[in-house]
Amino acid sequence: WLKATSGLRWPQSAPMSPQPHSTSDAAAQSTVAVNPASDLWQRGRPCMAITLASPLVFCSILARMQTPTLLATASIGSLDAEAAAAAAMPSKQLRHQVRDDVERLMVNATLLFSRASLSESSWWRRGVPRDHHDSGESFRLIAVPQRRLYVVGWRPFIGQHRCPDGSIVEVVHHLNLFGTSAKNAKQQFRDGVGTVIQTFHSDEHKRSFVASYDRGSRAYHFPRGVGLAIGPGTRCEALVLEHHILAPPCWDFDRQPATTDISGFELFVMDKQPERLAAIVGFMDASMNLKPGQGIVDEVSIAPSQSIQHLFFGPSINGAKKWVPRLAKGTLELMAIHLHTHSFAGSKWFEIVDENDKSIFMSKEEPAGYGPELQSMFNLPDLGWPRLMLRPGITLKQHCSYDTNKLTHALHDGVGYGDEMCGALFIVAGYTDERRIPHTVLSSDSGEVRPRAVGSVPKFFHKSTQYGF
Repeated sequence: WLKATSGLRWPQSAPMSPQPHSTSDAAAQSTVAVNPASDLWQRGRPCMAITLASPLVFCSILARMQTPTLLATASIGSLDAEAAAAAAMPSKQLRHQVRDDVERLMVNATLLFSRASLSESSWWRRGVPRDHHDSGESFRLIAVPQRRLYVVGWRPFIGQHRCPDGSIVEVVHHLNLFGTSAKNAKQQFRDGVGTVIQTFHSDEHKRSFVASYDRGSRAYHFPRGVGLAIGPGTRCEALVLEHHILAPPCWDFDRQPATTDISGFELFVMDKQPERLAAIVGFMDASMNLKPGQGIVDEVSIAPSQSIQHLFFGPSINGAKKWVPRLAKGTLELMAIHLHTHSFAGSKWFEIVDENDKSIFMSKEEPAGYGPELQSMFNLPDLGWPRLMLRPGITLKQHCSYDTNKLTHALHDGVGYGDEMCGALFIVAGYTDERRIPHTVLSSDSGEVRPRAVGSVPKFFHKSTQYGF
């Protein structure tokens, strides 16, 4: 699975238990457990792993699905009772059974969380004196697969930590696993597998989503007959793991200078190509700017028809033509979706409109914020939505409603405390050529704001909200 790279070594025995890269005993004790979103991590045998010289662990499990496995990458204690209850919370996806022809692939990185790892602040706090930033991002080249595989699902496992007041918290706000070309990986990660960089070039043609985790989200399984290609000859020849960390409000760096986090993904993969290949794509409005005192408004992030064209047409493989069909049969189905917001939003819903701006489909308005049911990727039948076939010429919209009278600062798109997001991440299927899969970002700067009457919002809109996430 992994290309031979300087700095690689096989562990002498399994399980391996490297000590946390911390600067104090208090820091080591602050790492409590891993929340696996299932009971998977409560049982099983260790897996074979590769330990890199940098603080990163990549584990490849080639055992079949009926053999539960456990990845031991840090000194962790027993799961807190409250965390265990949350981990056992049922998910809409849990009824999906994983087949015997599916293998598990563990992908994670050991991340040092400290003041030095925080390099960003929320938009509204930039320029304000502070002791430290509140968030940070990093990208690691995790692996260069040597054979082609097809991802048919994923399950996040997230490190849990204890604040001085006893609170159980997560320092990871979101994780993304990207695929990119071997050429691009070599250009950006010059030291090979294990290299960590702070900025992964956002050229939309150079990276594609493989898996995603947002705070509190659960496992996801593709529908049968659908999968995402990784490995040689695909758009995902190399895998890159992105960490976005957010310092918990209760964290005290004077008492807890540093701790380690071992969050990552368990990928479900298979050798046989599924009937339909999938792409994970999305859109958002990075130009969001909601000022206080404007009443209730709808922020609408838009993927215009010209960006939707990228799902159906793209440059030829040899570069000779700029615009050729991606699909052999021309049909593309919307399979699954996650409507993403932070906790300032009161509600959210999704809409498809035609060339004349006439609504073709509009989902039911639903609560926004954090929690497994609000942040997970769901297949359309699990949401009660009908089958939705996409075609060139349509426009996609995500609506997010906000009560700006409750704001104390202008609300911008961002990943720090006091920032927001209004964007959709979704899965489309119908491709047959691994080399013709579209890029991830459809649109990132198209949106509009519409006023909304107070009496038109649902009851759950005025829920008690913990602002900041």
